[in-house]
Amino acid sequence: MDCECVIEEFGSLGGQVADLLECGSRNITISIYNLDQPELNEVFVTTIDAEANFATPAFPTGTYSILVKVDGYLAILYSDVIIESGSNVLDISGLIFGDLNNTNNINILDVSVMCSAFGSTLGDANYMAIADLNCDGFINLLDFSLLNVHFGSVGANPPTME
Repeated sequence: MDCECVIEEFGSLGGQVADLLECGSRNITISIYNLDQPELNEVFVTTIDAEANFATPAFPTGTYSILVKVDGYLAILYSDVIIESGSNVLDISGLIFGDLNNTNNINILDVSVMCSAFGSTLGDANYMAIADLNCDGFINLLDFSLLNVHFGSVGANPPTME
């Protein structure tokens, strides 16, 4: 009896979120899309550690579009990412901060979230790390100013099937 076995190879994805080196731990959602083989699409939710590193479980090798959404930041899309067998690195940079309610846009609702934490410092009951945009331990006018820089911005969306 002849059997043609296909050995599927797997790779994982890890790296660093350079923009978060001073901000501590955050959740990150990594959505992978293989438009040629939709059954390979997966979503991984993990944590960025204190050194701003992350890692995913293994998934099938191939070429993917990868949508990255970090809590407090707009989503960013990386296209044509090749995942090979073993460990693969995706260093994430250029994230836009200010999505305090995680809706993938920066609007008046994000201002409202910041208002609820305004004047607080690290350790206060109403301090919210996600609203401390410059990660200095204080939620003050500087954070409001930084939020204003990206007000009205919208994050990337998942790729669409053609």
